Order: sequence, then C-alpha cells, then structure tokens
Amino acid sequence: MPTAHEWGRLIYTLKMGANGAMEMLGLISKKASRVEVAEVFTSLDRVLQKELQEEEKVAMKYNVIMLEHALCKIKRLTTRGITMKEILQEI
Repeated sequence: MPTAHEWGRLIYTLKMGANGAMEMLGLISKKASRVEVAEVFTSLDRVLQKELQEEEKVAMKYNVIMLEHALCKIKRLTTRGITMKEILQEI
C-alpha cells in the first residue's frame, strides 16, 4: 500500500479528479506545488484516520486509495450539476 505522501504526489502528477476536488474544497490552490498537494493529502488522511472510528474505517475499507477515489467522485458529481453544498450535506 502506498503512503499518503506517495499517493499525494501521484495526485499532483495526474492533475485529475482528486486534485480538482481538493481545489474545490479550498484545500489547495490551482498553483499548488507537488510538495503542497502531497502534504495536504497526507494531512487529510491523518485527520480522517484520527476522526473515524475503527469500525467506520473497516466498514468503508478506508485507505489512501479509497480517499483519493472519494475525492474523484466529489469532483465528478459537480460536473454533473450537483452543487458542493448538496454534496457536503450528504457527507
């Protein structure tokens, strides 16, 4: 399993859904560097690891790949006309 930092660097390289979602959420700027993207993704993972209960993490099979996938889905939903407000209400 890659580390959150390694996966964050990949997110920067691909510049796709997860990167866009972190921009939309105000976590990074459009001009964020590879280091910044990796650090923010790592921080997001760290917060979720701390805040989620163990049974929640097991139920959702939480890991960094699942986190990146969820960020991609957030970005995709907005391209289909669903507002960020609606998405955040459901989360």
